[in-house]
Amino acid sequence: MRGLVWALAVALLVSASAAAESDDCAKIKGFAIGLNPTEDGYLMPLGVARTPRQFLLDLGAAYTKMDEAIAVSLNFPTKSLPYGLHVQDSGGRFTKIAVVPTLEIGPITRKDVEVLIGAHRNGWGPAADGVAAINIFYGLDIELDLAHNRLGLYLPRDNCAFAPFWPAVEWGSGDFMTAPTGGMYTPMNLDGAQLIVTFNTTEGRTYMPFDAAHRLFRIEENDHRLVPVGARASDGKAVYRFPFTSLSGGHNVTVQDPEIYIVKGETSCGGTRDLNNWKWGEASTYCFGGGDLQLGINLLKKLHFFFSFKDKKVYFTLAEPPAAK
Repeated sequence: MRGLVWALAVALLVSASAAAESDDCAKIKGFAIGLNPTEDGYLMPLGVARTPRQFLLDLGAAYTKMDEAIAVSLNFPTKSLPYGLHVQDSGGRFTKIAVVPTLEIGPITRKDVEVLIGAHRNGWGPAADGVAAINIFYGLDIELDLAHNRLGLYLPRDNCAFAPFWPAVEWGSGDFMTAPTGGMYTPMNLDGAQLIVTFNTTEGRTYMPFDAAHRLFRIEENDHRLVPVGARASDGKAVYRFPFTSLSGGHNVTVQDPEIYIVKGETSCGGTRDLNNWKWGEASTYCFGGGDLQLGINLLKKLHFFFSFKDKKVYFTLAEPPAAK
């Protein structure tokens, strides 16, 4: 991204609940953004050249996308992707970039931000002006608390051990990596099998490709435990519910009876099950998404996450139940 310059105009101080090594570690500097849940995912407010807009949060995508009509109306400089390249999504191709002079994320202002532009996609939902992806959060740690419709953004802290700054009895951690396609990956354990999971904040259900189900659990197509639940709306592929019993991470945090759907006709990307030694094979040139399990909103809401990008660690607890109204 060209000219990625940002300034923290205001910082809210959030007290950490655990003991810290120093006064600097006792507080984290950041802020929280309220998310608006919709049928298509979670909308978050952004300022586009000081004009308020709503973007669909997608932590599984690398590049932010925006309705081309906004770029035209505000006279943003545009250019084509080099060498005839394009970015493909379910709604078609993106072939052009717009340079947004300022993009406001809460109190943060980023300058000269390059975003993909194209016609409005149905998958964004009628209220969204685009998709907010990983690239605009560069340099910040991310807290994801969908149970409370909350996205937290924080300055990294050097030499400070992490402890949840929200109520938690047990917490776990795991390594994670970010793929060139934008997806974040971390190992978890499902019914005794280690698998690589990804995070999809725009999908209501949690899906497992059939080849992963067969490889990890020896599930056959005629398995009597597969309960058909129709076809997936986005691509028409047959979907089945399977009675998994527990999904856990770090041996401390477990979601019982996780609601997971197996998709026939879908495959996962290549790679070993060891995240530290996971190498992209030839499949990575055309396989987007990847992983053995794609955590959708139904399970993301049951957990509370903190992504530390400098340490390449994700920390998580069970979600605190929403407060009674």
